[in-house]
Amino acid sequence: MFHCGNITVCGKWGPEDGAANDTDLQGSMDAKLLGAQPEGKKGLKTLVISLESLIFNTLQPLEDADFIINVEVDEIVYQVHVKKRPGIEEFLSQVSQDYEVLIWTSRAQYVNSCIDQIDTNKVVSARLFREHCRRETNGDVIKDIGQIGRPIKKIILIDDQEINYLHHPKNSIALHSWRGNDDDQELFEILPLLKDDLKDCKDVRKILDASMAAE
Repeated sequence: MFHCGNITVCGKWGPEDGAANDTDLQGSMDAKLLGAQPEGKKGLKTLVISLESLIFNTLQPLEDADFIINVEVDEIVYQVHVKKRPGIEEFLSQVSQDYEVLIWTSRAQYVNSCIDQIDTNKVVSARLFREHCRRETNGDVIKDIGQIGRPIKKIILIDDQEINYLHHPKNSIALHSWRGNDDDQELFEILPLLKDDLKDCKDVRKILDASMAAE
């Protein structure tokens, strides 16, 4: 990793296709994905946040990119310019006071360096990747929160892709996909819900329903 001006340039970000084979994807479902909650988080609810909801990336140069990741495809290196969703560091800092926080991505572990750039305060307890996802019979790869090894009534998923919360809408907060606009406030808008109503409730499914999300 090195710096170019005020932009951090991370290591290789290989192609998703072939990053994990079907055996890897399905084999991870044979056991719970997480062990016991870490010290200091025992008894807290688990907040699972989709990495794809937190970044905007493009091959087009961005003058205001927060960092750049080198992507090697067929021995050709491309530069992916990445922006962080506004307020992400403050958001993670706030929710980590009350939750066990996970970041889950449908990409493989080569995006670790990307997560490093988001979790600047080191408050994320665990990271899940493509190999931890479940492959549906139609070929879709989904983040199944029912497999992570926590009481389902105490799990909250934040995601901008309906496919990931389709099976657990009453555990989920749906975000709009972010396209890099600096005036986005959605993380700040959902923070009161997380800090107040959901933090102390016995069952998040009594409050949430992502199937009612705005278009």
